[in-house]
This record gives sequence, structure tokens and C-alpha cells, in this order.
Amino acid sequence: MAQKEMVNDRQHKKELKDELDDQHINAEQAIRNMFRRLS
Repeated sequence: MAQKEMVNDRQHKKELKDELDDQHINAEQAIRNMFRRLS
């Protein structure tokens, strides 16, 4: 029982990390586009 919860927690953390990575990539993309427009 506890083992299954641990696995679920690990999976949840991985999904959160993936989501944060996506947001980070999107933010970098947006910043690059902004600089491109400025220059």
C-alpha cells in the first residue's frame, strides 16, 4: 500500500517537473521573441 503511494508521489513529482520545464522553455522562447522584436 505505502509502496504504491510512493510510486504515485514520484510520478506526480515528475509530472510537476515536466510542467515546470515546459513553462521555463516557454518563458525563454518569449524572452527571445521580445529581444528579436526590439533589435
